[in-house]
Amino acid sequence: MCDLVDWAQRQLAAGALQGDPVDLALAAYFCGRACVLAAGGVPAGGLASEYPGQVRARVPTYSLTAVVPAGEWTLPLPAGSYELTSGFGMRWGRLHAGVDFAAPTGTPIYAAAGGVVLDAGCTSPRCDIPGSIDMPGCGLRVNINHGGGIVTRYCHAVALNVAAGEPVVAGQVIGWVGSTGNSTGPHLHFEIHQGAPPATNDTAIDPIQFLQAAGLNP
Repeated sequence: MCDLVDWAQRQLAAGALQGDPVDLALAAYFCGRACVLAAGGVPAGGLASEYPGQVRARVPTYSLTAVVPAGEWTLPLPAGSYELTSGFGMRWGRLHAGVDFAAPTGTPIYAAAGGVVLDAGCTSPRCDIPGSIDMPGCGLRVNINHGGGIVTRYCHAVALNVAAGEPVVAGQVIGWVGSTGNSTGPHLHFEIHQGAPPATNDTAIDPIQFLQAAGLNP
């Protein structure tokens, strides 16, 4: 993105574009540099014109604003068992509201902290089938309420080890890594939400920043 901002500033200096350099860079990220140059700025109308504002509106979500609640926190997978394959942030015009940890099928999934299971399982007819795309995509999932407005979500499990309403402690096995739902391979999609349930994209915060603030090294 920084190279697009530099490009936009050069084009502004040359008189080829008009507008805010960050908005121009975001528009170029969405529709390409040629698209922005042809319009002489952020294209009018259509998704390309809306994208910069949508991203700017989400900027506060990308930073950790919550103080990590007191108590024990742990990584959601055993140390050394996973690879971080996708971070938190915008992907192809939509928010990737968590992080993806690739790990072998059957790797235990841990509750990141103590709390109460909000729900466990799935609501779509084929969510327990690997690679299913006719659903939101989370597959077999667990949502845990840790109190203080913090909820964690764990997706794509091959099997679960908890039920709704069950209390859990940090490090407790709540399921095992799989590839159920809209998934191309075994991994854990892990989200942290700040705000009153239910957890939505509007309440999602960066799990890596949160865990680092808790003294962990994801």
